[in-house]
Amino acid sequence: TVDIEVLLRHGTQLSCPPWAPPIEEGLRSLHRPAPGGRRDGKASSYRAASSRRQISPIFRKRKKMAEHYDLLVRGGTLIDGTGKPAMRGDVAVRDGRIAALGEINATADSVIDADGRIVSPGFVDIHTHYDAQILWDRMLTISPWHGVTTVVMGNCGFGIAPTRVEHRDLILRTLENVEGMSLDALHEGIGANWPFETFPEYLDAIETHGSAINVGALIGHTPVRMYVMGEESTEREATDDEIAQMKAIVVEALKAGAIGFATSKAPTHIGYAGRPVPSRAASIEEIKTLASALRETGSGV
Repeated sequence: TVDIEVLLRHGTQLSCPPWAPPIEEGLRSLHRPAPGGRRDGKASSYRAASSRRQISPIFRKRKKMAEHYDLLVRGGTLIDGTGKPAMRGDVAVRDGRIAALGEINATADSVIDADGRIVSPGFVDIHTHYDAQILWDRMLTISPWHGVTTVVMGNCGFGIAPTRVEHRDLILRTLENVEGMSLDALHEGIGANWPFETFPEYLDAIETHGSAINVGALIGHTPVRMYVMGEESTEREATDDEIAQMKAIVVEALKAGAIGFATSKAPTHIGYAGRPVPSRAASIEEIKTLASALRETGSGV
């Protein structure tokens, strides 16, 4: 029971939503005796359940609306990547982000039945050489087949941008030799008219063509060195002026969206015509100078 006058007399602070009448009104509506009730001024007590007509609307429980999401993946085996044991459950997605995990009682625009399947974060492959393939194969075959949702290209300092027209064949022959790629496939896939020369133009070409999964591109030392020094890039150290030109290219690439700078001094990296790849001819001072572009721009790895 509720002793209404005691509550009011002691100034009990009760809260109610802004759309409701003052709490005192609700309490007095409970205190008001029903026909035939006591009218002698003494405090009266009423059980909240004694009459639905005596219950103020502010005390009635509002029915909670079911949550709605853009996507629900139901009944899969969840592996969240933290090391926790796998569990059966649902995944709710709203605005491109995971909004809820577990047993979810909700509706969604799209529902996927994942019974008998693993539901986990996508894998990030930090070492790939899709630099050329992405221009003709937006699926990046076959990484997505294995649950990869993000790849990083430009590893080992290799890549195809920036590249001058006269150096295109040399760059592709380097990939053929050091990465075992088919030169015919590279020529046919990219075509005779490359849609870029600089690294920013290369990123634009990737964006225009599109990709089925996330892509991050490193700016590679080998194409940068060949762009500035030509075929001599495989034979000698760079001059101070050439190093300055290379650093400017790296800075430009980082500002355009490259996620870092990559190089290689590995003796096993042999390019076209049996020559060492251009980055192998670089001095340590050159590498340090180019890497300093990361500090200068405040971005990249």
